Amino acid sequence: MTLNDLQDFAIRRALIYWDERWDWECPSLFGLSHQQYGIVVRSWPDGSEAHLLAASAALRELLHGACALRDAEAVRAAIGVDRASGVTLLDTLIGELSHRASSA
Repeated sequence: MTLNDLQDFAIRRALIYWDERWDWECPSLFGLSHQQYGIVVRSWPDGSEAHLLAASAALRELLHGACALRDAEAVRAAIGVDRASGVTLLDTLIGELSHRASSA
């Protein structure tokens, strides 16, 4: 999967957003311990399934989760792109995960 610089930046920002706000619920939401998640944050973009899962979970929670950012300016401030671009990027990540699952 190839991402442009802005998409890569948005994912990095989403990953960092949750790394800085990690709480008791995050291991369930991301399927990773904070230590494992931190490895993903520091090594993005790796292209592994764990990286794609963490990135898609970070965007999903930021855009649609219980603690989602509802204000358009808050989304842009957090990830550097507007909500619509974030949703499109999330769809791209989910599509890649789906493609990998069907190819396995």
